[in-house]
Amino acid sequence: MGGAPLSTLTANPDFASADFLKSHIRQTLDFYFPRAIDREAGGFFNAYAVDGTIYDRHVRHIVGMTRFTYIASVGTALFDDPVLRGAVDHGLDFLETAQRDPVSRGYAWALRDRTVVDGSLKAYGHAFVLLAHSIAARLAGAKGARIADVADLIVDRFIEGPEQLALEAYDAGWTNPDTYRGQNANMHLCEAMIAAYEATGDKAYLDRAAHIARRIAIDFPADNGGFIHEHFTSDWKVDREAARRANDHTFRPEGFQPGHHAEWCKLLLTLYRLTGEEIYKTRSVEIFDLAVAPFWDEARGGGFYYTFDEALQPIDKDKHHWLVSEAFSAAFLLYKATGEARFLDWYNKIWTWTWAHMIDRERGGWYVRVDENNQRYPDDPKSPPYKTDYHAISNCYEVLRALGAAE
Repeated sequence: MGGAPLSTLTANPDFASADFLKSHIRQTLDFYFPRAIDREAGGFFNAYAVDGTIYDRHVRHIVGMTRFTYIASVGTALFDDPVLRGAVDHGLDFLETAQRDPVSRGYAWALRDRTVVDGSLKAYGHAFVLLAHSIAARLAGAKGARIADVADLIVDRFIEGPEQLALEAYDAGWTNPDTYRGQNANMHLCEAMIAAYEATGDKAYLDRAAHIARRIAIDFPADNGGFIHEHFTSDWKVDREAARRANDHTFRPEGFQPGHHAEWCKLLLTLYRLTGEEIYKTRSVEIFDLAVAPFWDEARGGGFYYTFDEALQPIDKDKHHWLVSEAFSAAFLLYKATGEARFLDWYNKIWTWTWAHMIDRERGGWYVRVDENNQRYPDDPKSPPYKTDYHAISNCYEVLRALGAAE
């Protein structure tokens, strides 16, 4: 595989350099490929220890499957690597032949090898299926991509009611719809619809992405101090008890998330690039200043706290991999959209901390998290089944796009 040896990289590279970003993507991909490709059961191995050892060879999570397909597509576009190009088709094939139920046409949440162990049908997972198909088509020229098929399924099964937003989940067979509503699934559906538009040119996908963004990131927050709430009732009222009821730190955390605010900055700026509508740029600046920058831990040298409460006090002080990548991407896109040097300063400050604390420069890949003192947890894996360093690679790629150096 290509890319300079990690040991040759300087301690403080030019983080806004296309050469650096491409090299970092290459080295991150090299942590996973080709070892990620399961030639026997199909799909990708999803679970990696810090040294790259596969600690569970059987788990197949829809988020991991789709994200591996995504990062292989990015690598194909940047490096024209035949291993990565083959991995794209390999991933799409597994999604359609193993992850997808031939009767319901929905995509199961989790498998062991090719056997379904959790057949629930989640909007979050289906959003990533649409994203994988769309990116595979646009960046890797995948002939097996089924963008319209997956998008039609999502609209038919998940989009509901006067709000025209996505409900959360069903049990297997499209039964027992969840009464919970969440911004996270809708945020990723917005991302996927943008990708579908960029792959096909069909404006219906862009219109749906814009509708989701306006409701979740602009309209609803106007009644809640500008902050983007995570959890809602079935009629889209803020549900402050949802996280405590679910006890799901990964997908239903308590409080607000700076990372999701940063992610919305990025998506709004993408919509600004595609539509030219000033409201997206204005709101993205507001979000960054309101709910991203204030939660930088200046006292301990940097990093963002994971969650905060309505009194703007930290709840979870761990610092997670995906949050900083979303934040540096948002900062750079803000710099390009506004010309304000402070956002370029933020970009470099976030990257400097990330380079020091979050990246394994010896073996490749990003660590999952550090604590409030920037110390890693010794028992953490490098990449649990849903991680795959999708956030790191996708956000480096977004900065490359902003630099005009992505393809």
